[in-house]
Formats: sequence, structure tokens, C-alpha cells
Amino acid sequence: MLRRGFSTTISNSKLLPCRAIPSEGPPARGNWTPQERRALVRVRQACAGNATWRVACGLTDAGDPWLIIYEPDTLETILHLARIDRGYILAWPLANRLLKTRTIATTVTVALARLPATVSERAGLYLPIIAVRQH
Repeated sequence: MLRRGFSTTISNSKLLPCRAIPSEGPPARGNWTPQERRALVRVRQACAGNATWRVACGLTDAGDPWLIIYEPDTLETILHLARIDRGYILAWPLANRLLKTRTIATTVTVALARLPATVSERAGLYLPIIAVRQH
């Protein structure tokens, strides 16, 4: 009888217990992982060049991490990024747009690509969301 959490494979006509392989992807809950933090540095660096934008991070009551780019004078959210249910959500409230991604690399790449478009949308111009191929 196998213990819970174990599976079996056949090797050389013997049954060998082996640990179940964890599913890939980000953790379900908890703060940003070191890998995610390294990726988010790119977002912070992009915002450092904009004198009017600020970046804030936190955790929801459910334990999901989030990051927002906002304007402190108006408290308008420019971009909202969060990890929810082992995936990532990007939201551009001013453009009424939402995108789900599977990796932090894709999330950050799209966020950085959309920041100039977000500025244009605030000025009343429309730029479509770019198509992203999932990794």
C-alpha cells in the first residue's frame, strides 16, 4: 500500500514509490517569490523615470500579492498586477482592460510594453492591447 502523496512507476519490473511531481507555476498564496521580485524590478525601474508615478506593493486579505503603479496626486491606478490562483492578472483601469497570463516573465513584458499605451489612453488616444504568446 502506498502512502498518500506518492505514486508508482515501473522500473526493472519493480514498483518504486516516487514523490508526486508538483505542478509548475507560481505558488497559490503568499508574498512574491524571489524570482517574481527579480522580474518586478524591471517594472520599478521603468517607473523610476516617470516623476509622477509611484509603485506600491502589498498582500490581499487572502494572501495574494499585488503591485500597482499609480499617480499620487489623483490616486488614479495606471496599472495593477497581481498573482491570483497560480496565475497573473494585469489590469489597466483607465483603459478598462484586463489580461490573464501564466508566467511572471510574460506579465512583466506585457506590462512594460503597455505603459506607453497607457499614457496615450490617458490623453484620450486609443492603442489596442498587444497580442501575447504564452510561454
